Amino acid sequence: MQTNFFNIFKTERFNKIFNIFLLVIFIAITVLTMINHELWRDEAQAWLVVRDMGMLGIINHVKTEGHPLLWYAILFPFAKLHLPVFSMQIVSCLLSLCAAVLLLFYSPFNKFTKTAVLFSSGFVYWYSVIARSYSLIPPLLCLCAMIYPKRLEKPYIYAFLLILLSNTHVLMFGFCAMLTLLFSFELITHKEKTIWPVVFSAVNYFSIILYLAMGRYENALVQKFSSQAATAVNCFQTVISVFRNIYGNVHEYFCVIFLLMLIGFFIVLLKNDKKIFSVACSGILFQFFVYRYIWVTSTEKAFLLLLILLFSSWIILNKQEVTKKVKNIVCTIIAVLFIFTFHISFLTVKNDIKYSYSGSKEAARFIKNNIPSDAVIISNYNVTTAAISAYLPEKKFYFPQERIFYTYSKWNHGILTPYIDSRDFFYISSLFKGKKIYYIFSYVFEPSELPKILPKNLINIYKSGDSTLLKSEKFYIYELKNNE
Repeated sequence: MQTNFFNIFKTERFNKIFNIFLLVIFIAITVLTMINHELWRDEAQAWLVVRDMGMLGIINHVKTEGHPLLWYAILFPFAKLHLPVFSMQIVSCLLSLCAAVLLLFYSPFNKFTKTAVLFSSGFVYWYSVIARSYSLIPPLLCLCAMIYPKRLEKPYIYAFLLILLSNTHVLMFGFCAMLTLLFSFELITHKEKTIWPVVFSAVNYFSIILYLAMGRYENALVQKFSSQAATAVNCFQTVISVFRNIYGNVHEYFCVIFLLMLIGFFIVLLKNDKKIFSVACSGILFQFFVYRYIWVTSTEKAFLLLLILLFSSWIILNKQEVTKKVKNIVCTIIAVLFIFTFHISFLTVKNDIKYSYSGSKEAARFIKNNIPSDAVIISNYNVTTAAISAYLPEKKFYFPQERIFYTYSKWNHGILTPYIDSRDFFYISSLFKGKKIYYIFSYVFEPSELPKILPKNLINIYKSGDSTLLKSEKFYIYELKNNE
């Protein structure tokens, strides 16, 4: 009787109920957090580019940002239909929901591992609530893993998924390139010799490289970091920074433990599937190369390491010749690596619901309700105030450093630091004489210093709440009095 009771938990019906239960909890958490989330600059930037530029302008601009075009193409119809920026957040949340469904109902992982992955910080927050191109990666990776065993039977579908995945983020380039290279070799040596997917893939990678290479000297921010990267960090520090971005500010000893688990996982891969071993190595080493020599890592970037491991373990678990012992080891390692992000999941969700992530939404509401539509608004830093622009589709801010009105950030112009020059106040007052003038200051960590450099007729009328999580996006709005 006891045996029959425990067998209930192994039935297909119970598995479906369990998966639906997890899915409902996941949807509740992500939707509630998304509704309370305020956009920050990196989220807003993609929306502003597609909203305020034409097709050719988008293509010409995005290459300077170092990203492929897929995310911008997806946002394009929503922005051009004049939908609110919240539609971008819905798109991101729906993509995470697709990934959750694929993981729960189609992956070979056990219940414990599925739970660990689903409620990890990447799935529950960084790739669902934060609306960026990273949101595309989990569902595409799951689809690639699902179709991988049948890639030779459905070469066009598999090649198409790899092409899409390679256009999500440049950090996926090494991973996708190795998968495509191995797939191309398999197709060429396959008896049917279907080579068109190989041709399409080659054209895709050539196009990405050419496109991004055209903008490699125009992104001043990347150039600045690249010139210092080789001396700023060493390889060990790079590895530590990746683990700390995934798991929080943990001690180096914990990072070493995670590294040993990673090495153990790769040993299992090498023994059971050398192709997938080479794919995982290529994907992760390429990312470490970028972090070491080109650009600093961040939480969203670092978490891609775990997604590559997830894909690799998915393939291993689907192999019939792999023993149950090996499958248990793989599931355990994956579960542990993901479950240690739970505290990050809890903190990010709790804080985003309780506090303002960015001051952008509240500042935009204040401007809409209290500042005349024909007033001139001056910004000291177009990078951070881009987040406000996303909520104000009819408003552009004036940037004195370049003497232009703008919404999105122009990295190729090298605007890398907040700009306050007291000499500009007289020039601006003369330029817009007779108009209402307001100033937005952001990225000011010592707001008490502002009054010392501002004219006496600049009066503070708004400031972001002290509990704003992203301190660089606390905004201070001043009104210029007596500009007659």
